[in-house]
Amino acid sequence: MNPDVRIIGTGEAMTSAADAAVVIDVLRAFTVTPMLYVRGARTVWLATDDANALATTQRLRATRPAVVALKDGPPAPGFRLVNSPGRVAQLDLTDHDVVQTTANGTRGVLALADVPFVLAGSLVNASATAEMVREAGPRRVHLVVTGASGTADEDVACAELIRARLLGQPVDQRALIERVRASQAACDLATGVDAAFPGVHADDVRLACQVDSTDIALVRQHQRDLVHMRPFLVPRAGRTRGRRVAATWKTFG
Repeated sequence: MNPDVRIIGTGEAMTSAADAAVVIDVLRAFTVTPMLYVRGARTVWLATDDANALATTQRLRATRPAVVALKDGPPAPGFRLVNSPGRVAQLDLTDHDVVQTTANGTRGVLALADVPFVLAGSLVNASATAEMVREAGPRRVHLVVTGASGTADEDVACAELIRARLLGQPVDQRALIERVRASQAACDLATGVDAAFPGVHADDVRLACQVDSTDIALVRQHQRDLVHMRPFLVPRAGRTRGRRVAATWKTFG
């Protein structure tokens, strides 16, 4: 039996009951998070804002060998990384912990405290995310659009793709990708690239549009009062669940 799947914004998700939620941020938080694991990160922790990210980074450094912080916008004191898949793709993060904070995606995951099963999704892990949800067997699933107060078309397009994957329905994948490329967020990133803004990269939108370029599903986990996104490899055949495994990223064009 298929679950009841709804596409809603973060505000509505905070007041609606669901067994599972996929928090979607295509441009760019949850394109970045799986990329961090591909580049070797050990654990990706979520923070509510810049100050919380810096405090969490200092706290984790007491017990972990290498911890770096990541934020939206340009580089800033205390933050080694920016929320750009194109920039992250150039890094070696082997055995590093990363503390990630963004304006929409990470805050969306942290806001859904009453939802028992929360994942982070984007185009790059759409099928892995859908399969992880399907295997869990929830009755009510919310696909939570985080950008532009729940109306960002790049996130809505991704939600429609994940919903189709969940329900076994056909979908025009090319049309969805074109919506992402034509979105206001993508246009804003292009403007940032033209202006040589240090928080963006010319490959950000291209990487974000590579549907299913990784088989990593990201599941929210709690460790005391901290939250991290645990990676699960969910390949199309011979599925593996319940343990962390080496990640890969398939590059297209």
